[in-house]
Amino acid sequence: MNLFDALYINSFGGKTILEGIINQLILKNREDYFFIFDSRLDPIVYSNITDENYIILNPKEKDRKQYYLKNRDDFNSFICLSNIPPPIRIMDKNVFILFHNVLFLESFNKNKPLKFVFLNFLKRLYIIFKKQNNYNWITQSYLVRKKLSESLQIYKNQISVFPIFKEEFLSFTKEKCINDFVYVSSGASHKNHKRLIKAFISAAIKTNMEIKLHLTLNEALLFVS
Repeated sequence: MNLFDALYINSFGGKTILEGIINQLILKNREDYFFIFDSRLDPIVYSNITDENYIILNPKEKDRKQYYLKNRDDFNSFICLSNIPPPIRIMDKNVFILFHNVLFLESFNKNKPLKFVFLNFLKRLYIIFKKQNNYNWITQSYLVRKKLSESLQIYKNQISVFPIFKEEFLSFTKEKCINDFVYVSSGASHKNHKRLIKAFISAAIKTNMEIKLHLTLNEALLFVS
């Protein structure tokens, strides 16, 4: 049995990755899996999974640790989907950590709120404290692989690059628009929409050409000062 630990995943890119993994397990009729879901996650994400194949926990490391201590012997492999290694030391079984949040790897950034920077710093220390040499890491790009290796002192041969995305075949007949740009991202503050929009405003003032910026935003509010 494989444990997919999805605690702390409830929105944005992490949620998209989780949905893709669930869809593939169902598509391939796999039954050898069990999920830990975050209580903040929309139940529609796991509506096709039977109750026997998941548990819902509050987003607390204490609850996560208690579950691992009680149930670790029931699983052959542990797949942690939210950047963080298992809360207990696991040396005799396969452990995989999907790492996709580069904010944990950044140094001090004066453009970010102090509380945000401090919390990310603490999470980074926790990841360093919990990592083990026998753990396997997965990133979606070679750039993140490089940053992960350098920042957390992880050997590159422990890190595999495996892009996760939803494959769709779309046909477009519309001609390419000149000077049209698109930024595909959520409205989260760390996506730097403010800086992007200000740059486009500055560029528009300096040119006689019409330029357009298209954004993909969700419910997150975006304020430009």
